[in-house]
Amino acid sequence: MRLPTARLRPGDRRALALWLGSWVGVMFFVAVVPRVLPSIYDGKPYLDRWAQWDAVRFLDIATYGYGGVPGEKFDPGWPAFFPGYPLALKFTGLFTGGDYKLAGLVISFLAGGVAALALGRLAEDELTSRRPRRRGSSRGRLSGRTSRLGDADEPAPDADAHDRTAHGDLASAHGSDTVTDDDRDERGGRGDHHEQDDHGGRDDHGAHGAHGAHGAHGGRGDLGGRGDYGRREGLGGGGTVRHRVHAAEAAPRATVRRSAPFANGTAAPEDDVDVADDQVGTVGAGAVAAMLASPAAVFLFAGYSESLFLAFALPAWLMAKRGRWAWAALLATPSSAVRITGLFLVLAMIVEYLVGRHGRREQGWAPIGWLVLPFAPLVAYTVYQWHRTGDWMAWQHAQEAGWHRKFTMPWDAFTLTWKSAFDTDYEFTLAFRIEVFAAAVGVLLSLYLLYRRRWPELAYVGLQLGALMTSSYYLSIGRATLLWWPLWLGFGMLALRHRWLFGAVVAAAAPFALLQLLTFTSGGWVG
Repeated sequence: MRLPTARLRPGDRRALALWLGSWVGVMFFVAVVPRVLPSIYDGKPYLDRWAQWDAVRFLDIATYGYGGVPGEKFDPGWPAFFPGYPLALKFTGLFTGGDYKLAGLVISFLAGGVAALALGRLAEDELTSRRPRRRGSSRGRLSGRTSRLGDADEPAPDADAHDRTAHGDLASAHGSDTVTDDDRDERGGRGDHHEQDDHGGRDDHGAHGAHGAHGAHGGRGDLGGRGDYGRREGLGGGGTVRHRVHAAEAAPRATVRRSAPFANGTAAPEDDVDVADDQVGTVGAGAVAAMLASPAAVFLFAGYSESLFLAFALPAWLMAKRGRWAWAALLATPSSAVRITGLFLVLAMIVEYLVGRHGRREQGWAPIGWLVLPFAPLVAYTVYQWHRTGDWMAWQHAQEAGWHRKFTMPWDAFTLTWKSAFDTDYEFTLAFRIEVFAAAVGVLLSLYLLYRRRWPELAYVGLQLGALMTSSYYLSIGRATLLWWPLWLGFGMLALRHRWLFGAVVAAAAPFALLQLLTFTSGGWVG
């Protein structure tokens, strides 16, 4: 089992810079703003401002376990919190002198950086897996249907490396780009142009194209920067003859359609993205920036479990998309100990294995055994709570006892939430409005994934959304958006295609993120 690479790429540095800059800004904001707004300043120490709502429950579980705080009334909602984050608090507390409040901020800082880096790489992989970058200069351009092959300054191959025949058949010495069947149709014939396979195989020319690769000037025969092909009517049979044009007369860059092959030899769907190689990092940076500007971003910085979950789940998904199933399972396992969301993650990974490019079709059934591993923390926690309480459904019953959440028909849940958001005016009104908005975003995202037939991502987002929208009322959907990385990948693509629109969306979302941050650190409920 080969270790994943740890070398930082330019996109990684962008993602980490965005995270570090955001973290410094948020910490400074919370330290300074309450003092310049006397109406909300309550004199609390800095770390106490971060110890709000569920963060307090995590701190208490880390300190006292699931038995409750001695001398206080037992909180029946405690079993709803998985043990992964409290255990991380206890471990980090060894390095913070037992201060779990500080440990929570340390965990979020470190885990958030890992999550930002993994999200950036996932966004870049998402783009380059559809439209692989060519070899050579980083300034090559991959247009929606075409991409350059080679640069003008790329050395020509040795003529001896080619095997010429009477019919112009050539064995190409190198080249990794492909010409699809559509190109053959567009170029007017099935055997009159240059074709390469992914391994640098034969270049087949028709009977009238024997001199298309090497002309009197001894240049290259591929469709590279040193030459192009001219065209004139054939001498017989209505065919075409390809004549080599001198480099000085040719267009500076020839183009050819390029597609990434699947394991079974078929071509991957072509993307309609116009992207230069040195702009690939824009997709990753856009995804990270969108996540950090979202209204629920405060939970990435506070002592909550979202950052820790993403620090395991995003690398696990990245490994799954690359077909490295052992690493994917090993990384997904601790995520299942942190949040119930780990269950939806592993179900999505199973779907990815069944239908993905690097799953069953490529590797057979052997790796499926690894995907059993992430279920282990879920089973272990269920057994632990049963041993402690005698209740196999302790997690679900804790949801009901602590927040009155139980299965409800979706229209009833929507009606109650809508009334709480728009027919009342109290401290939770804004939070419920955000819940309604987040649910709408989730529905639109699920429909988009369905339309694009992104079955693994649909399983991950759709199953979560279905569970949240069939609860008694909408709760924590806004926070759940942080975990929907297909949403942030979509914003990354938006940053590449329409930067002005991406900038407008981020500019509109950032004030809400600051409002949520100020509300949370002042003791208000933000979901």
